[in-house]
Amino acid sequence: ERFFQQAVQTPPGYASAWLHLGALYLVRGEKELGSSLLRHADGLSEPGSAVANQVQRLMEHSLP
Repeated sequence: ERFFQQAVQTPPGYASAWLHLGALYLVRGEKELGSSLLRHADGLSEPGSAVANQVQRLMEHSLP
C-alpha cells in the first residue's frame, strides 16, 4: 500500500498506479474507496488503453 501511495504522487497523473491502488483496496474489501480510485484511474487513462480496459474489467467483476 505504501509503495502504491508513493507511486500516485510522482507523477500524479500515472493512471497505472491509481489502478493498482484501487485494486488493492477492492481486495481488502474497501469497495467504496477502491471504486473511487478506479474511476480516477479511468479518468486519467486513454480510452481503449490497457489501463482503461483493466479498470473496466475490475469494475464489472468486483462491484455490484
